[in-house]
Amino acid sequence: FSITAAATDHSGNIDSNSSAPVTLSLSTGNGNLSIPDGETLFLSGGVVVWNNLTYSSNDTFTLQITTNILSPAISNPIVVLNDTTSMVKPPSILPMGKPIPAGCSSNTCATDVFKFNICDQGGDGLPTIVTRISLFNAALGNAADWTKAIRFFSLHINGSTIALGNPTYTKTSCTIPILPGAISIADGEEQELTLSVGLNDKVTDGEKLQFKIPAVEHGFAAQITGSTFATVFPQELISQSFTIDVSAAKLVTKKMPSAVGVGIPFDAEIDATDNFGN
Repeated sequence: FSITAAATDHSGNIDSNSSAPVTLSLSTGNGNLSIPDGETLFLSGGVVVWNNLTYSSNDTFTLQITTNILSPAISNPIVVLNDTTSMVKPPSILPMGKPIPAGCSSNTCATDVFKFNICDQGGDGLPTIVTRISLFNAALGNAADWTKAIRFFSLHINGSTIALGNPTYTKTSCTIPILPGAISIADGEEQELTLSVGLNDKVTDGEKLQFKIPAVEHGFAAQITGSTFATVFPQELISQSFTIDVSAAKLVTKKMPSAVGVGIPFDAEIDATDNFGN
């Protein structure tokens, strides 16, 4: 940030002839004030500007401007806002696309489908405490209806399962609340998250699941007491494509007459289904 000071009379008119040395310093606050241009500068035309100032603490501070010929000036309180620069970045490697079976009800059978990194850019000394993530459909054709196909999502960091709230599904998206403190990214650090999915019993063979985190309107949120997410991420992230796979386990008669005539043709239908009737 920048600060401008001017030598004026009591009516606020600038004394354009003033060229006195002026010193900027921290008046109140717990942090340190960095002044790249130097603490003392000379008025030019009655005005002086300090550029690229930084303050190191997450609190409220005031600045003092002094000169040997005028009364000192104290700034109004300046509130330090938390960083709004946290973001989602690509992982080291994405899970490979593969068939996903039906009928999964726990993490033991869930399929890893997506990875992404949450990054706290650092600067305010505060963590990014994630409260919500959102996922969107990226499949271009034969996309599954998420409200019908998906039973649950789970998230993991370093193999540990993250506590989630009740997700909200649409046909092409899901918003997942994160329970308080379950994902906390320290100031200036990042963590890789793994997303897994379990499917319902009744699904449609061959439909596609592919997941996306958009750069704009991404739906990620964090507690305002810490760092929060940037409005726009550097890039859109897309998982590989996964195919819902129904593997036949038995034959089931679908259409079979209860009686036929001698020598008269008749039709019968038999389906190959899995154990869930798909």
